[in-house]
Amino acid sequence: SGTAIALAKEKLDLESVGWSRGTLVEERLIECSAAEMPFIDSSFDAVVDIECIAHMGWNEARRAIKECYRVARPGAWLFCRMLDGSNALDCEPVGNQGLVRIIRGLLDGMPPCRLLSSEDIPLLLDPWSITSVDNESRTLSDGALTLSEHVIVARKP
Repeated sequence: SGTAIALAKEKLDLESVGWSRGTLVEERLIECSAAEMPFIDSSFDAVVDIECIAHMGWNEARRAIKECYRVARPGAWLFCRMLDGSNALDCEPVGNQGLVRIIRGLLDGMPPCRLLSSEDIPLLLDPWSITSVDNESRTLSDGALTLSEHVIVARKP
């Protein structure tokens, strides 16, 4: 998104002085759909998804995973964070693509998202070879609320 591009540029300017030297910033930070990226096949050593694919319907999420696979070199890594389906959240279904809208509580007001079950991880990430699935939980509101996420690492054979 344009917002993510602006935040990335700001962070890079602070932490990596000269990161854009000799190139056009527009060539280094590109706004695009995860389901259709303007990159050549096998061009990245790693793909990182931090809760982006979690906000896509199942079919679009599958297209995005396949697109990540397409742009990854053989041996490349995929790192994903996705909300765990075991979170106790008040939510309602949105359409028929596995998304929910949080209606009360911890993530109220967030765009529709997928609460991913452990069983659905291999289905979503196919054809990637999953190397690890860990769960990370953190408390919020002085320990009153707990949020759990899957932390997934996979590799392209």
